[in-house]
Amino acid sequence: MDNNIGKRIAQIREYFNLSQESFGKVIGFKQSQISRIESGVTKPTEVTINAIISRFPVNPKWLKTGEGDMLISPEKYLQNGVNFLGKENMVIGIVNILQSPEFKDLKAQAGLYKILESGVPEEIAKYFRYIINTWNQGDEKTRHWLEKQLEIAFREVEK
Repeated sequence: MDNNIGKRIAQIREYFNLSQESFGKVIGFKQSQISRIESGVTKPTEVTINAIISRFPVNPKWLKTGEGDMLISPEKYLQNGVNFLGKENMVIGIVNILQSPEFKDLKAQAGLYKILESGVPEEIAKYFRYIINTWNQGDEKTRHWLEKQLEIAFREVEK
């Protein structure tokens, strides 16, 4: 571990828009402990590091040395979940999430990505990706605009 690990921990906390107190609660530590680590007064223990990487999608190598990307890929994060919880529990959890009304957009997006991988010509796939990305990044006004554009382009869908 190098001396800048406290700064990287602060960077993680700020990336997830958490106060020291909130971050500490998530990983099971007091705000004062987080403050001392971030300021370099104390170095984080392996317990602290493990608490961070088990609760946030943080690249352990980056956290310890500053090398590589700060975050691991979503695939790696899910793989860690499978390793931690077991395949059966992870599958049950994913199914429950996709069935929840709260995540209906996620289920729809997964379906669209599946369509994209099924051999849709690239000329069509780029429109799907644009629509998905605009929807995901948009606020209510942007989403309303997108819906209107699709209604204009595909009037026959309403019939």
